[in-house]
Amino acid sequence: MRFCFALLAALLLPLGSLPARAQGSEAAVKAAFVYNFAKFVEWPPEVLYASGQTLNLCLVGPRDGFLNALTTLDGKVAQGKEIRVRAATLRADTLRGCQMLALAEGELRQLEDILRLAGNTPLLTISENERFAELGGIIALVVSDNRVQFEINVDAAQRVNLRLSSQLLKLARNTRKP
Repeated sequence: MRFCFALLAALLLPLGSLPARAQGSEAAVKAAFVYNFAKFVEWPPEVLYASGQTLNLCLVGPRDGFLNALTTLDGKVAQGKEIRVRAATLRADTLRGCQMLALAEGELRQLEDILRLAGNTPLLTISENERFAELGGIIALVVSDNRVQFEINVDAAQRVNLRLSSQLLKLARNTRKP
């Protein structure tokens, strides 16, 4: 068990706070965070079973640097499933089948609609908007002192039945709890 925690810490610690420029482009660093989130978030078993062999990352908004960087995750493996990246729109039928949803920074105005459409669906929502977690999204990627960090809204994750690794919670800059 100790070995598992040590391995988890070794994988995540470099991502706890990365210099945005020193480790490559800011968007690439954020994509690396999202990839690790896919590894350390637990979806209900029936959700992963229903998704077949894929873990679907849906993108909402115009392709900016962040969303473009996320396309590099297509085909990578997390939790024994191949990540599939696809565009989505604000319709329930396009959000169905998504396990993760990334919003372009300017799409914050649509967050309320997305949360309403998703309802209690176990959907990991991620954005690079600094107010995202505060407004009901689950993970906000933020840049502070030229370092990429993240904030987590624990209440939002619990509401949709997602379990976040305790190690992930320890590395978050801020966590918002019920």
